Amino acid sequence: MTYLLDTCALLDQRNRYYAPDRFPSFWRDLEELIDSGRLRSVDEVREELDKQDDEVAEWARARSGFFLPLDEASQGKAIEVLTEFPNLIRANAPGTQADPFIIGCAWAHSHTIITSERGVMGARKRVKIPDVCRHFGIGCLSIVEFLRREKLSY
Repeated sequence: MTYLLDTCALLDQRNRYYAPDRFPSFWRDLEELIDSGRLRSVDEVREELDKQDDEVAEWARARSGFFLPLDEASQGKAIEVLTEFPNLIRANAPGTQADPFIIGCAWAHSHTIITSERGVMGARKRVKIPDVCRHFGIGCLSIVEFLRREKLSY
């Protein structure tokens, strides 16, 4: 199984929950999963990281092969996602909004997304990644669910 890390999942783990100086084994485990090809993200997440957090962006860029370029199949699925859920993104927000692209990639290639977002379905103002994944039957896990699935503990 291949997992795709969302921007918020990466930022939250590094800045709020698993600081590298306190949980170095967590980061080594992520690096091993990246090296094995089982943990990835998409180029649009890299662009978001570049704008939000230099330290996290530097760590992620140093992982060879971590960011997947968007292929035609992923882009096509991202369009389907936005057609069904145009409120997944904020129309006037500056910069890249990676959510439809990470969902499109996961859908096109049967990957599972890891995100810190919580679903809000029913509050149709702005849906979140878990809502869209649930709708389309795409795998989506919280970081804790991911750690349990991979039998990792700290």
